Amino acid sequence: AAIAGLAEPANALADTIAEDGLKTWARAEAFRLMLTPENPQPADEAAMEIPTDAKRLKAGHAWMRLWLARHNARVSGDRSKEQLTVNAWTAGTMRPVGLIGVALGLQDRP
Repeated sequence: AAIAGLAEPANALADTIAEDGLKTWARAEAFRLMLTPENPQPADEAAMEIPTDAKRLKAGHAWMRLWLARHNARVSGDRSKEQLTVNAWTAGTMRPVGLIGVALGLQDRP
């Protein structure tokens, strides 16, 4: 469903997973599969809610943020703009992963 660009069915399937860590990973992977080089639109940060409590963060949250930053950097090609966006994320949790995503996204540009 995600490869076909159908976010709702992909997320609905992920939501059937009982364990939170696996559910978060499945939702993040569905999000990643929709971020193809053929997709020229920037990804929306609201696609996955990130818990404010660091104890509730899962690996899937980091995976999603890495791919969000990577895709948006690939689309825009603007390092400064994308770094400003990532720097607004919670310090010490998602920010380092986002900066890696920005670096990889800039390398992905044709």
